[in-house]
Amino acid sequence: MVNQLPKKRLVIWPKGSLLFNTNYSAVSLNLDEENEGNEDWDSITLAFRLLYYHFYNKRSRKISAEEWSRVAVSKMRFSPEFARIIFLTAQAILPLEGANKWTGAVDYDRDTMQNVKADLLPILAIISVIGCRTRSNGSSIVRYLRKHMERICLLLLLCHYDLSVQYISSQKYTPLLLNHLPIPAKALSQLDVLFEGTFLPSIPSSFTSTANIIPYTCSSLLYSIPELNFTKLVEIMCNSLQADMFLLDVEEKILQPIKSVRSITSTQFAEHRKISVRDWQHMELLTNMQYAGSNLRLMHAHHTISPVFHLRWLRSVAIVDCNDVGVVVLGPVQQMVVLKRVKKATVSVICPMIWVEQCEDVLLFVNCECAVMIMGEGCTGIQLAPYNVFYDGLVYELDKAKMQLKQWCENSFDKPLIINSVHSSKDRLSETTSLREKSAACWFILPTKHFYVQSTPFCETHHSSFYKTFLSSIPPKYQKEWFEVSRPLAVQSTLKQNSLSYEFNKQFLRDHMPFSNTDLSYLLRRVDRKI
Repeated sequence: MVNQLPKKRLVIWPKGSLLFNTNYSAVSLNLDEENEGNEDWDSITLAFRLLYYHFYNKRSRKISAEEWSRVAVSKMRFSPEFARIIFLTAQAILPLEGANKWTGAVDYDRDTMQNVKADLLPILAIISVIGCRTRSNGSSIVRYLRKHMERICLLLLLCHYDLSVQYISSQKYTPLLLNHLPIPAKALSQLDVLFEGTFLPSIPSSFTSTANIIPYTCSSLLYSIPELNFTKLVEIMCNSLQADMFLLDVEEKILQPIKSVRSITSTQFAEHRKISVRDWQHMELLTNMQYAGSNLRLMHAHHTISPVFHLRWLRSVAIVDCNDVGVVVLGPVQQMVVLKRVKKATVSVICPMIWVEQCEDVLLFVNCECAVMIMGEGCTGIQLAPYNVFYDGLVYELDKAKMQLKQWCENSFDKPLIINSVHSSKDRLSETTSLREKSAACWFILPTKHFYVQSTPFCETHHSSFYKTFLSSIPPKYQKEWFEVSRPLAVQSTLKQNSLSYEFNKQFLRDHMPFSNTDLSYLLRRVDRKI
């Protein structure tokens, strides 16, 4: 008797990376009184209106920064700041090959803005999920998507050129019903921007390990379904939808005593892997090769001077609920860095985008392609400075992440973007004045005399060619001040060699690398193991 292959069941989930990059719950909606609670207003309808207006007039999925800014502010009534963050995120999620990028840090002239373009598909996907304001767990976004699955699938499918030509005949949005009409196989790829999935055993077990799961694009899973029409597609998507299996956008809550400071999820691919470090009490030196290209989460740490080092490249980083902690020293991060409810901390990182929510007294040393985004109204005492970490392996990690260290004139660390609301108020002049006042109160540039280059436990070859590249990423005024301070220290260190005075040694360590006795013991053990 021939053994039959076990049946499989289809499971679909929203992509954790997209949800992580689009969690704007800290930003107020700021609806007018006549729209407050109005069922006619929702983000999905806004996305449909944008799609109809743009495609009818342009017959293309490409949209320029100039057109997007105009439509988003004048027709969709987004605040200019929020419109920028959507455009920047869309460029990061689905880059257009050869397209110029918009940093969001400065206002370009109109001609330049017309040459900066993004794909409309990720913009529509981002707008469609804005309506889900609660993102504390995976089930809330699943309920939202399941409730609006028919409209979301239609919205994404209409981004396919053939379907747009067939069904969009006016710039004014009118509800469209596809019902039992067949879906072209090529159009299914539009769903990949928001969904992915896999096949699992037909009999669900109480626990499914992510170690054996290989995620696939949503379209590749749907291709094999015969005679797929729109009604059947929506039914399959609703029945198969579940929370992200890799939990990249789920905030962990401490419900019982922590058993392990450090944990890692077992996955086939690094892009779905999550390293969590909680409430560390000694230096954390994260050098495992498995950590490279993964997603780092630092959380629930309080009152520790012990630093965290992760200098291999990462996919994304979130630092959440950390109060009065030591320095966090990071290398290149390929996508988003998020700081949420962080107080009295210092973070060094290279990344394309970073946003800050409800943070106080945080010092950021960043080499950032886009403007530092300060989200919501709960931030105070945010200090901004250029990236300050050099080690020999940095050039290799940048290469692995396919990133570059921006020159000081390209680094947007000193041009933050304050985003307080999704929508503009009627009195835009008053709102702009208020934004300037809040901006002056919540952030400032680090004075040059307080800049320093962070020490690390790793090799630093100062006569290498890449060291010159590193220096070129630091503005001249910071370089000059640092050289003037570091030269006497270097001379003093050379003269005294290993017999520095107690006070000098104590001050130097406190300013540049505050180690506790526990940290030193930990570091010595790592040195014995060759780190």
